[in-house]
Amino acid sequence: MTLFEQLASFFKSMKTALAEQPAVQTKRVEPKKIYPLTVVLTNVGVRPSRATEFAEPLVLAMQEFDIIEPIDQAAFLANGLHETMMLRYLREIWGPTPAQDKYENRPEMGNVNPGDGYKHRGGGFIHLTWGINYEKTGIAIGV
Repeated sequence: MTLFEQLASFFKSMKTALAEQPAVQTKRVEPKKIYPLTVVLTNVGVRPSRATEFAEPLVLAMQEFDIIEPIDQAAFLANGLHETMMLRYLREIWGPTPAQDKYENRPEMGNVNPGDGYKHRGGGFIHLTWGINYEKTGIAIGV
Protein backbone atom coordinates (compact mmCIF):
# COMPACT_ATOMS: atom_id res chain seq x y z
CA MET A 1 0.00 0.00 0.00
CA THR A 2 1.41 3.40 -0.97
CA LEU A 3 1.85 6.25 1.48
CA PHE A 4 -1.05 8.07 -0.15
CA GLU A 5 -3.28 5.00 0.12
CA GLN A 6 -2.36 4.58 3.80
CA LEU A 7 -3.16 8.20 4.58
CA ALA A 8 -6.36 8.18 2.51
CA SER A 9 -7.56 5.03 4.27
CA PHE A 10 -6.83 6.51 7.69
CA PHE A 11 -8.65 9.77 6.96
CA LYS A 12 -11.64 7.97 5.42
CA SER A 13 -11.98 5.79 8.51
CA MET A 14 -11.79 8.86 10.75
CA LYS A 15 -14.43 10.67 8.67
CA THR A 16 -16.71 7.62 8.88
CA ALA A 17 -16.23 7.37 12.64
CA LEU A 18 -17.03 11.05 13.05
CA ALA A 19 -20.08 10.81 10.81
CA GLU A 20 -21.53 8.23 13.20
CA GLN A 21 -21.29 10.67 16.11
CA PRO A 22 -24.04 13.23 16.77
CA ALA A 23 -23.67 16.22 14.49
CA VAL A 24 -22.15 19.35 15.95
CA GLN A 25 -22.97 22.71 14.41
CA THR A 26 -19.69 24.05 13.01
CA LYS A 27 -18.81 26.13 9.99
CA ARG A 28 -16.04 23.76 8.90
CA VAL A 29 -14.20 20.73 10.11
CA GLU A 30 -10.86 21.59 11.69
CA PRO A 31 -8.17 18.92 11.16
CA LYS A 32 -6.82 19.07 14.72
CA LYS A 33 -10.29 18.27 16.04
CA ILE A 34 -10.51 15.14 13.89
CA TYR A 35 -7.32 13.28 14.73
CA PRO A 36 -4.01 13.72 16.49
CA LEU A 37 -1.72 14.33 13.54
CA THR A 38 1.29 13.02 15.46
CA VAL A 39 -0.38 9.60 15.47
CA VAL A 40 -1.02 9.76 11.73
CA LEU A 41 2.57 10.77 10.98
CA THR A 42 4.17 8.12 13.20
CA ASN A 43 1.84 5.44 11.80
CA VAL A 44 3.19 6.06 8.29
CA GLY A 45 6.83 6.03 9.39
CA VAL A 46 7.77 9.53 10.56
CA ARG A 47 10.07 9.58 13.59
CA PRO A 48 8.07 10.52 16.71
CA SER A 49 10.25 13.58 17.44
CA ARG A 50 9.70 14.92 13.90
CA ALA A 51 5.98 14.10 14.04
CA THR A 52 5.66 16.10 17.25
CA GLU A 53 7.66 19.00 15.83
CA PHE A 54 5.67 19.25 12.58
CA ALA A 55 2.12 18.29 13.64
CA GLU A 56 0.96 21.73 14.72
CA PRO A 57 2.41 23.66 11.73
CA LEU A 58 0.89 21.12 9.33
CA VAL A 59 -2.51 21.35 11.01
CA LEU A 60 -2.35 25.14 10.86
CA ALA A 61 -1.45 24.99 7.15
CA MET A 62 -4.36 22.66 6.45
CA GLN A 63 -6.70 24.98 8.33
CA GLU A 64 -5.43 28.13 6.63
CA PHE A 65 -5.77 26.68 3.14
CA ASP A 66 -9.01 24.73 3.79
CA ILE A 67 -7.44 21.33 3.29
CA ILE A 68 -10.26 19.67 5.23
CA GLU A 69 -11.47 16.76 3.13
CA PRO A 70 -9.78 13.44 3.96
CA ILE A 71 -8.65 12.86 0.37
CA ASP A 72 -7.13 16.35 0.21
CA GLN A 73 -5.39 15.92 3.56
CA ALA A 74 -3.99 12.59 2.40
CA ALA A 75 -2.72 14.12 -0.85
CA PHE A 76 -1.16 17.11 0.92
CA LEU A 77 0.61 14.97 3.51
CA ALA A 78 1.66 12.25 1.07
CA ASN A 79 3.25 14.82 -1.26
CA GLY A 80 5.11 16.60 1.53
CA LEU A 81 6.20 13.39 3.23
CA HIS A 82 7.51 12.06 -0.08
CA GLU A 83 9.38 15.30 -0.86
CA THR A 84 11.00 15.41 2.59
CA MET A 85 11.61 11.67 2.91
CA MET A 86 9.24 11.44 5.90
CA LEU A 87 10.29 14.85 7.30
CA ARG A 88 13.99 13.94 7.33
CA TYR A 89 15.13 16.56 4.82
CA LEU A 90 13.68 20.02 4.32
CA ARG A 91 16.24 20.75 1.59
CA GLU A 92 16.75 18.67 -1.52
CA ILE A 93 19.74 16.32 -1.23
CA TRP A 94 22.32 17.61 -3.70
CA GLY A 95 24.66 15.38 -5.71
CA PRO A 96 24.47 16.99 -8.13
CA THR A 97 22.72 14.25 -10.08
CA PRO A 98 22.31 14.43 -13.87
CA ALA A 99 18.77 15.73 -13.30
CA GLN A 100 20.06 18.40 -10.91
CA ASP A 101 22.71 19.46 -13.43
CA LYS A 102 19.77 20.61 -15.55
CA TYR A 103 18.84 23.15 -12.84
CA GLU A 104 21.77 25.33 -13.96
CA ASN A 105 21.55 27.99 -16.70
CA ARG A 106 17.76 27.98 -16.92
CA PRO A 107 16.83 31.66 -17.31
CA GLU A 108 13.19 30.79 -18.02
CA MET A 109 13.08 29.27 -14.51
CA GLY A 110 14.99 32.09 -12.83
CA ASN A 111 18.31 30.23 -12.53
CA VAL A 112 20.65 32.60 -14.39
CA ASN A 113 23.88 32.67 -12.37
CA PRO A 114 26.38 29.86 -11.81
CA GLY A 115 25.34 28.02 -8.66
CA ASP A 116 21.67 29.00 -8.91
CA GLY A 117 20.69 25.35 -9.35
CA TYR A 118 22.03 24.55 -5.90
CA LYS A 119 20.86 27.84 -4.41
CA HIS A 120 17.30 27.32 -5.68
CA ARG A 121 17.11 23.57 -5.06
CA GLY A 122 14.00 22.08 -3.48
CA GLY A 123 13.20 23.34 -0.01
CA GLY A 124 10.33 23.22 2.45
CA PHE A 125 7.56 20.69 3.04
CA ILE A 126 6.43 20.77 -0.59
CA HIS A 127 9.85 21.33 -2.10
CA LEU A 128 9.88 24.76 -3.68
CA THR A 129 12.33 24.72 -6.62
CA TRP A 130 13.67 27.22 -9.19
CA GLY A 131 14.63 30.85 -8.78
CA ILE A 132 11.42 32.18 -10.28
CA ASN A 133 9.35 30.28 -7.68
CA TYR A 134 11.56 31.48 -4.82
CA GLU A 135 11.10 35.06 -6.10
CA LYS A 136 7.30 34.81 -6.43
CA THR A 137 6.97 33.15 -3.04
CA GLY A 138 9.20 35.76 -1.43
CA ILE A 139 7.03 38.53 -2.85
CA ALA A 140 3.84 36.77 -1.73
CA ILE A 141 5.05 36.40 1.86
CA GLY A 142 6.81 39.76 2.03
CA VAL A 143 10.41 38.56 2.16
